[in-house]
Amino acid sequence: MSELFPTDSFVTDPREVARLDHQTRLILARLLRGPATRLELAQIALNVTARISALRKAGYNPVCTENHRNGRSVYELQGTPLLRGHDTGYHQ
Repeated sequence: MSELFPTDSFVTDPREVARLDHQTRLILARLLRGPATRLELAQIALNVTARISALRKAGYNPVCTENHRNGRSVYELQGTPLLRGHDTGYHQ
């Protein structure tokens, strides 16, 4: 998987931009394929909440589109992340 850079408007030098950690990149790769349940994401990283927060901090917009009483939540990415010089193939 190629390196994915978070969006940070005040950092312009790619060498200074912090990379997403491994589990966050795996969660991102899964969400780029389409919606995923929290249970599915938990098979990648136990602390799904922290990984979702890291994606938001990096400029992505993962949202919980369904939240059922039985605990089944569904996440998906919305919008287009602004990645300078890097194409993830994710565009709407």
